[in-house]
Amino acid sequence: MSHRHGASPTRTRTAPAPTAVQTTDAGEPFVTRFRMRERLLSSSDEFYVETASGKRAYRIDVMAPHLRDTLTLKDMRGNETYRIQGDYARYRDMLSIHRRGEKVAVVKAARVAHHDDRYSVKIRGASDLSIQGDILQHEYSINREGAPIAIVSSDWFQLRDAYGVEVAPGEDAALILAVTVCIDTMSQASKSRLQA
Repeated sequence: MSHRHGASPTRTRTAPAPTAVQTTDAGEPFVTRFRMRERLLSSSDEFYVETASGKRAYRIDVMAPHLRDTLTLKDMRGNETYRIQGDYARYRDMLSIHRRGEKVAVVKAARVAHHDDRYSVKIRGASDLSIQGDILQHEYSINREGAPIAIVSSDWFQLRDAYGVEVAPGEDAALILAVTVCIDTMSQASKSRLQA
């Protein structure tokens, strides 16, 4: 994982950022970093996922947010890589990720307390993923069998309502981004419910 730069000295966290290794088990660095935007369901149409250098990498379309929530992750040629779906009444509890019409992953929130959410990701044909860290502050890791395959942090970019996602070499970056979209959408919905 790259060193963090530009952290705000006044930022307050309810939990410390996750501790992650500097490299993967194979000694390779986390080299792919993307910039994401928070609160997707408040968006009216679409937005772009960019690389750390500002190059557009993916587009996320938000469709019918008040009926049946559907978000599509597309490459820059307009090809759909993943589709995120969930009934409006349940999107704070579970979202599914589809590819070419088939469900490939399910992201679930397992509440252990009214103020504390935990997330799990079941991947079809692969090991499940676990989430560790401070979800609402966007300081967490996505782990497979105890090892981080992606790191999420809001300290990497000096932009409001944005956070970064670093993906380990060899991982499906589009799928990891789809998982982070699910987690952000569900955590914001849960936060809104608690504040209501």
